[in-house]
Amino acid sequence: MVRTMEAAKGVGLAAPQVGLGLRVAVVKVDYKTNRPRTLFVRNPKIVERSDETIEGYEMCLSIPGIGGLVRRNKWIKIAHTSLDGQTLTTEAEQHNAVLWQHELDHLDGVLYVDKVLGELLPSDEVRRRRKQQDGDTSARWPSGGSSVFAATDYAEGTSLLRI
Repeated sequence: MVRTMEAAKGVGLAAPQVGLGLRVAVVKVDYKTNRPRTLFVRNPKIVERSDETIEGYEMCLSIPGIGGLVRRNKWIKIAHTSLDGQTLTTEAEQHNAVLWQHELDHLDGVLYVDKVLGELLPSDEVRRRRKQQDGDTSARWPSGGSSVFAATDYAEGTSLLRI
């Protein structure tokens, strides 16, 4: 799954996207920083979320060539299981929260297109609007190697992922 995600230059992938009937996902957290990390999680579930929302332009490896504006919770708490069976809790906000919500939706049979506000747009236009929204001059994901971390890499069963 990690190789498939990286080959497609994605930042997340859920098992159903590659034909696996498992509640498993791979997410590249902190992908907008110079220190992205790839997490492999089993049985993730959002257990708490903020009332505050943010809007951003999303695309998906399952629906190439288009994207759209989606509203997501700004902060979430996720319960998930590590590879060795340990139950963990992770908090995420901003871009990381959006990423988690996008991938966990796949596990529930929901696609971002089910949540698009307005029209679907060509991917080039989505990238342009993302740059404009972020105030960023680069349309590329951060470069550099990625590391894969199992959920057990986090001390005391809890991790706080912030941008």
